[in-house]
Amino acid sequence: MRVTERVPALPVIARVRPANTASQRVVVRVGLVRAEHLDIAGEKGLDWIFVKNVIWLSRVVMLSFEFATISPC
Repeated sequence: MRVTERVPALPVIARVRPANTASQRVVVRVGLVRAEHLDIAGEKGLDWIFVKNVIWLSRVVMLSFEFATISPC
């Protein structure tokens, strides 16, 4: 069982370098979307931010979720 099936509202944020197309494909495949307004400067240049289940208010991140206990599989 995948974690998204156990706690579907859990927020997920990924930081990916623009040149890393393999990682971009993975995050899109699992349902994340690009949040261009949150892109940040990383150690080696710009990092793209991808998100899922996150509510945004301007550049402030408002995470909306209920606390859940996840037991090991």
